[in-house]
Amino acid sequence: MTGLLWVTWRQHRAVVSWTTVLVLVVVLFSPDLIDWAFRNAFGAVVAVFWGAPLVAREFEERTYLVAWGQDVSPARWLAVKCGLLGSAAVVLAALLDVRQIGFTLFGFALGVVAGFVTRRTVPAIAFTLVGYVLVRWLFAGETSVWLFESSVLCGVFGAVLIPVAFVLLSWRTNAFRMGVA
Repeated sequence: MTGLLWVTWRQHRAVVSWTTVLVLVVVLFSPDLIDWAFRNAFGAVVAVFWGAPLVAREFEERTYLVAWGQDVSPARWLAVKCGLLGSAAVVLAALLDVRQIGFTLFGFALGVVAGFVTRRTVPAIAFTLVGYVLVRWLFAGETSVWLFESSVLCGVFGAVLIPVAFVLLSWRTNAFRMGVA
């Protein structure tokens, strides 16, 4: 692993490792614990602990000044981080329940956008948790919404939120270059 992949792993290895261990213990040793509450809690854990701090921590600790001023463009930086952590979250969600992939992707994307909007970790976590719980409450149950399963619909919302994060990144880096940051 070299470059940006290594940095991403180095920054997020603790939360990814502990979440992976938790998922593997539940899947391998007690499959009867995989109930409604745990499946829903996994998407919230990814949203709050993986997505929200991803960008908010960079703003809060002001490391974006160094990270975005290096050889790697800010768009590539965000693409690698979202790609690596988002794909790991999707794989872990698939281990628990395939129907949770959409909710997990939505929660992760909501956390990233909340980090851009608030630029502080704790408010981003709070905004993400409230937004995720509200969406899960609106799409409660296994019924279809607008001819789609609710998980698929939330996955589409998550896929729409990632370009919003790139637009916010573009706006933020232009302000950074103009000295307004």
